[in-house]
Amino acid sequence: MQANSLKDEFEEEKAKEFEKEWSRKKAFLPDFNLSAKSAAKIYNQKSIISDEDSAEIKDEYIDDPTYLHYYTIEVYNSIEWDKLVQKAKSEKKKQLMYLNYLIRMRRVKKIE
Repeated sequence: MQANSLKDEFEEEKAKEFEKEWSRKKAFLPDFNLSAKSAAKIYNQKSIISDEDSAEIKDEYIDDPTYLHYYTIEVYNSIEWDKLVQKAKSEKKKQLMYLNYLIRMRRVKKIE
């Protein structure tokens, strides 16, 4: 009987530790849906970049390779643009420019 009690106590403590660690990790991630059926629906886009910040992104820069990191160019070239409606094209371009900004900022060693 006492062994079962200790086992239950151990399992409860383990569950608390898992919840604590899970909460800590979630604090660094954007809102996400673990049961998403496609990769595009995993993250809530607005939790990554606000509508206000998205409006500031110049998606026309995506057409000028001098602004782009090589990885962004590769992703850009992998997208079937002709299959997207105009609104989806604009959103994808903004997402790519945001990704491009993140990559470029990561490479900056010191910002003053």
